Amino acid sequence: MYISNYQIKSLTQRLKNLLGYVPKEAWVINLAIEIEISPKQFFSDGQLVQHYREIERLHNH
Repeated sequence: MYISNYQIKSLTQRLKNLLGYVPKEAWVINLAIEIEISPKQFFSDGQLVQHYREIERLHNH
């Protein structure tokens, strides 16, 4: 699997706009991988934020 720099930058910008702060790059990469391996594209803006916050919570404990 290959995640391009463009995908990471695009996802980072989308999350930044939705969250109101700059997301951590490692967690954006984690989310990008999750999106790539997903059997369907199910990431609306709300779902994207929800999944990012789940990753954030996991790494903050």
